Amino acid sequence: MQVPKNSFEIGVLKQQDVLYEKLVMQLNKDFSRIGYAADTPFKKTDTPEALVLLLKQKIAELIHNNTEAYFNLLYVIDVSETKIKQLKSKNTNEFITQISFLILQREWQKVSFKNKL
Repeated sequence: MQVPKNSFEIGVLKQQDVLYEKLVMQLNKDFSRIGYAADTPFKKTDTPEALVLLLKQKIAELIHNNTEAYFNLLYVIDVSETKIKQLKSKNTNEFITQISFLILQREWQKVSFKNKL
């Protein structure tokens, strides 16, 4: 299965595949591993746009209020350090959008791989 390249593709995949629900469950699991389970109410019923918006809000909160938890999240999710270093952003909001999408891509890779076994 192909890794989505934007939120529209995630929406298309949501309509075609139950992996979207597993993506949401994986996000909740990984946020709970850094101690943010109660603060991250990602829901299976969220639209892809709502999911992306909520993820961006949570990433912004972590970057601004708990940098250690932010780095732990990237580690837990296993976001590529090389990809992070390649991000070219002119402002914080753009960076948050880019890092949020790297998180979604990695989480999608994990759930799609687990479901191929």
